[in-house]
Amino acid sequence: AEDSGQQAVATLLSGLCDLASGTVEIDGQQVAVNPSELLDARVSVIPEDRHASGSILAMSVAENLTATELDHFRRGIFINRRGLRSRARDLIDEFDITAASERAPLSSLSGGNQQRVVIARELSREPRVVVAEEPSRGLDVGAIETMYERLQRVASLGAGVVLIVGDLNELLAIADRIVVVFNGRLFGDFARDEIDLQKLSALVGGHYDG
Repeated sequence: AEDSGQQAVATLLSGLCDLASGTVEIDGQQVAVNPSELLDARVSVIPEDRHASGSILAMSVAENLTATELDHFRRGIFINRRGLRSRARDLIDEFDITAASERAPLSSLSGGNQQRVVIARELSREPRVVVAEEPSRGLDVGAIETMYERLQRVASLGAGVVLIVGDLNELLAIADRIVVVFNGRLFGDFARDEIDLQKLSALVGGHYDG
């Protein structure tokens, strides 16, 4: 259920809050919960609110697309702007982003294309873990299908994909495993073929007991 704790998982794995207890491990290795360590561990996050934590509207499309790759373009104290823009153009083509150019401010793009920029940046860096909060928000039907194909592709390459969405039908169509969080606690953990929509709806409301 919304506000039952699943958003806290995404916030934690973004490094935007402290871990009160326990540890975060990826492939059996403990990872410090801060943005730098999580970035180095190749944790990608597609946030629900792309403006609050997923992008900077005043910066260019190229700068937003390559924000997690800047070390690749550093030349001492300088940035290889030509290489950065070339990389951005490749991502614009690959992820079908509509923009006047890679130099355009992100604010000049439509909401759906801003979301494409976030998705392109996060899925193009060979992530080990992807946390996606409502990733289809702002996308048209065709773009949603393409985006989920991309998520399934990174999963097939070995990444763990944590999908947080409110549409139960969407979960049943896509997820291999469904975990229900209710009032901050795990309330159910099922393979997709073990549960139907009626049972899942009851669990989300905290009412199912059989």
